This record gives sequence, C-alpha cells and structure tokens, in this order.
Amino acid sequence: MAFMEQLKEVPEAKSAIGAMLRQIGWRKLAVSGMRAAARSRLNREQLRRQFIVAFWETLGNREAIITDDRRVTFAQFRSRTLRLADALYGLGVKPGEAVAELLYNGAPWFETMAACTLMGYPMPMLNWHLRPQELADCINRAEPKVLVFDSEFLEGINSIRAQLKTVEHFVLVGATRPGVLSYEDLIASSTERLPPEIWIWRHVLIVAAPRGPRDISISIGSGWPAPTMTTGVERARPNSSGWR
Repeated sequence: MAFMEQLKEVPEAKSAIGAMLRQIGWRKLAVSGMRAAARSRLNREQLRRQFIVAFWETLGNREAIITDDRRVTFAQFRSRTLRLADALYGLGVKPGEAVAELLYNGAPWFETMAACTLMGYPMPMLNWHLRPQELADCINRAEPKVLVFDSEFLEGINSIRAQLKTVEHFVLVGATRPGVLSYEDLIASSTERLPPEIWIWRHVLIVAAPRGPRDISISIGSGWPAPTMTTGVERARPNSSGWR
C-alpha cells in the first residue's frame, strides 16, 4: 500500500494533512505541480523530486523552520538544501551510500535529511545519548560514507575516529576546525542544482541495546524494502564536560 494511502487510514494524520492543504492552498500546490512537470518532463522518479523543490520555491518567504533565535524561510531552506545535496554529490556519495548524522533538532538536521532524501542517500540518525565507544559500534554498523555532526560532539568523534571503518568525510556543524569539513563552507561553495539521481526516503534511527546496536529503518521509494522496525534502549547522555 502506498505511503499516502497508509497515512489516510490514520485519523490524526488525515486531519493534519487536510489542515495543511487548507492552510497552504490548492493554488500553490497546482503551481508547484506544473513547475515540477515541466522540469521533470513527466519522468516519474524526477517528478517527485522536482515537486518537493518546486513546492519550497512556491512557498518562498513563508517561514519553514523556527528554532532558538533562527528563522529560515522556504526559499532559504530550498537554497541551502540544494547546495548541501550538490556538496554531498561532489564528495562522491552515490545513491544507496549512507550519510549519517549526529545532530540536535534544528535547521541543519532538516537540511541534511532533505538533501539525503532528494539524492537517494540513506541517513542513519545516530543517538547522541551514546558513549563514544557505543557510538563507534553504531556508526560502523550503519557504514556511512559521510558523517555530519554537531561541534559539541567533536571531542567524542575525534576519540573514535580511527575506529570508523567506512567514514571518508567528516562534516562539522557549528564551528570550523582542522581535519574536518565545515558544513557552512560546503554549502557556500556549492550550487543550487539538483544532480540527476533518484528520489528516496530511507532514514535509519540507530540506538543501543543490551546485545548491541539496533536500528529503526523507514524506506519510501523505488527499489527499497518495506519498512522494518527493531527497538533498543538509550544508555548514556553527554553532560557539560562532554560524555559520562
């Protein structure tokens, strides 16, 4: 059953979708659809990707994210997400290769998630409550090519960096340090283009469990398995000095 059909069977989701459509307006959806159709030339895989981008473009200066003292419009979100997607593509990440994140809720998390969705990169969502060694086990399990992480976790990541078998690029959010790529520099040096890859949503929540890392995987798109779920137990939290 299609993802949207599944949502329609959930009363709360159906109500939320209806409220969103009434708030946004059918005209904006129609404009987005026409732009997407023209840009994709009605190619099914490209149409979905182009609709998402066209939708952000249509909403323009409407606020998309409000977090702490930062406000991001849809136009800004579109620009930064496309630039991040182009940057990841430039790093050599191919569809199906993972880009893991270790981020708090905020604009960079949404930008990374959206860029990975547009490019066909699974995005393992790492549990920042974990101790560094537990985190290393989870990262190796996810096998990401890129790790995007907040500057608060830099010390912990540096302590396990040599153990991370598949990570080729470390991208730091919120600061600039030697030996890692700057998230903001990557965005600033890239272009607002959408590389010709497939659309997919496959993001994995990595947690710790008594017998080792477990994941919660959600897949939506062509050629990917149906969603599977396993659960685990959170174990450790960072404190003011980093980790405990």
